[in-house]
Amino acid sequence: MIIMWDRLKKINSLPYCLGVFVGIGIYAITGFVLFPIAAASGGCMYPTHNYANVVIGNPFIKEIERGDIVSFKVSESAKKTWNKRVVGLPGEKIEIRLDGKVYINGELLDEPYLTPGTSSLDDVVETIHWSQEWQPNPEVGGMYMIIPDDSYVCLGDNRTWSYDCRYIGSVARERIIRKVIVSFF
Repeated sequence: MIIMWDRLKKINSLPYCLGVFVGIGIYAITGFVLFPIAAASGGCMYPTHNYANVVIGNPFIKEIERGDIVSFKVSESAKKTWNKRVVGLPGEKIEIRLDGKVYINGELLDEPYLTPGTSSLDDVVETIHWSQEWQPNPEVGGMYMIIPDDSYVCLGDNRTWSYDCRYIGSVARERIIRKVIVSFF
């Protein structure tokens, strides 16, 4: 203990403290401003994100593409954010048919990130309180929506356990606050 104290006394404390403060400052800028760190709680994005993953996002979003995972405010006034995958883009017709699959403008959406056998309807077709933007699809069954301009449809990868745009409707671009770039435990 005495040997350790003697070594610490020999360290010039001003440069050492300055280095610590600069390190904390860099962490704060990159961790909270440039690339905000957030928790991904719940199982709605399983298997992509597990129940307690940490996600780092890029708030300087230039373009949002299908397949991107984004964080968005649940409503304009809410502070709560959700992390979901973008499946529908502005102006598209998105359908969730009775076969549980997602169709974009009549074409089956390839979703390799889903666990095989995942259904967007499952046994919850009657229990989902669909947003009013979704309409019954009498031609093929299920529900559909024409996505408004400058809005997106985002769904969780674990569709059975995900509250997402099926419940709250489309997400306006201004509510999307970051694109998730990395996820880890």
